[in-house]
Amino acid sequence: MKVLLLLLLFTLSENEGVEKIKKGYFLIDVSFYYGEREVDEEYGGEKISGRMYSTRAVFKAAGKPLKFLEVFGILGVGNISFGIDDMTYDYLTDFNGSYELLYGGGLTFNFLLPNPPSFIGAFFEGSYQRFLSRDRVRLMDIGWVKEVIDWQELELKLGLERPFDFWHIKGGIKGSELLGTDSLKSNGEGEYKMRASNKIGIFFSLDLFLEKSQKTAFYIDISAIDSNYFKLGIKRWL
Repeated sequence: MKVLLLLLLFTLSENEGVEKIKKGYFLIDVSFYYGEREVDEEYGGEKISGRMYSTRAVFKAAGKPLKFLEVFGILGVGNISFGIDDMTYDYLTDFNGSYELLYGGGLTFNFLLPNPPSFIGAFFEGSYQRFLSRDRVRLMDIGWVKEVIDWQELELKLGLERPFDFWHIKGGIKGSELLGTDSLKSNGEGEYKMRASNKIGIFFSLDLFLEKSQKTAFYIDISAIDSNYFKLGIKRWL
């Protein structure tokens, strides 16, 4: 809520200095991500929970079939890791998962475009991404097993945005969920369903433009509460 009020205050305080700029219909974006989140798992009535960490490198390509609609796909690599003190289970070794193919996509719908005379925009964004991460871990009662995490993440954002001459801010509320599995493969095989412990959070992003045309920008994205992450990247409109 504080982020939304901040955006509205910026709108009221500046009534000029932003021209209507046509950036382009295509976007390419390269970013690096690090984050963590609380995870709940369940198998046959048994529940475990803990904190998992992820590092990712992602390439995003987007197009605008309509002025108010952007559709995008993502491709990259990602991993999952956690320590023996991060999970409520009998781990004797840390899980340092492999980096594997990450893919997904989504769309952004602008139901209020940030063009003069309003200068403020409102949008809804939905995205999905998936990747695997594998490691061999030692468990107290079982010994060494192969563990495979199938990470599937759905994220929904509702926010406001405000463009300026050389920077652009966005912020709002978000919801997210995990739809994946955590599989332990040994003499007996167990597959735990993964769900997010916290599903509602907030987000904020800042673009810093490199030219007046606003076609190239460095940016940072930050999320808190449901998943805590930061993302650094560079984007270019064509």
